[in-house]
Amino acid sequence: LASAVASVGLYLYLLRRSPRLRAGVNLGWGPLHHNTRNRALQLCMRATRLARAARTAWHPAVCQFICFSVTLLSWPSIPGKACADGVFAQVGQDWWLMLVIGIYNLLDLCARLNLRWLQRVAAQVSARTCLLASLLRLLLPVLIITCLKWRLSSGAGNVIILLAVAALALSNGSIATASMMQIPSHAPTGLHEEAVYVVVAGVYLGLASGATASYVFASYLLQGLGC
Repeated sequence: LASAVASVGLYLYLLRRSPRLRAGVNLGWGPLHHNTRNRALQLCMRATRLARAARTAWHPAVCQFICFSVTLLSWPSIPGKACADGVFAQVGQDWWLMLVIGIYNLLDLCARLNLRWLQRVAAQVSARTCLLASLLRLLLPVLIITCLKWRLSSGAGNVIILLAVAALALSNGSIATASMMQIPSHAPTGLHEEAVYVVVAGVYLGLASGATASYVFASYLLQGLGC
């Protein structure tokens, strides 16, 4: 999580130092002056713009954070710990993990490639609804952990876990992408770029927090479960 915070800071710093931003194209910032007073004033103005963007684009930013934190919490380490039972026992434990990873990657990619569907969702579904949908995805890790704990017979638990992974992938690809596409409709004219910075920070923090929580769950809280 700490590395993600540092990555966000480095990412924003590099973007600020890019030639296009230094020239102030379309933003009117102008280059940073070496004068300490002017530099402090410009940094204050930039921070103000970021704060304004955060106030207008907080729905997509929080949505990205929740989407990716839930995804990395739920996949792949926790479902990968499930024992391959029933028909899945024939593929072996290593191939079970590959199946969990492959199903997610394929369906997430399919969801992101369906441009017409994503445009329709971004245009017709509000940012608040996307945020609520991302919160509902919290039920998926609960379902996966329940199947892991009770270990249903004849591979039924494995089937439920794969269905949960499929729902996780489709919802992640749809909600996260559609929410990102809604940024221009939320941020005022001239603050679109800052709004993107804020939302990308939500992505970074969501990935880091989800991966950290998944490690804690798999290593400590779920120790002894699965194979």
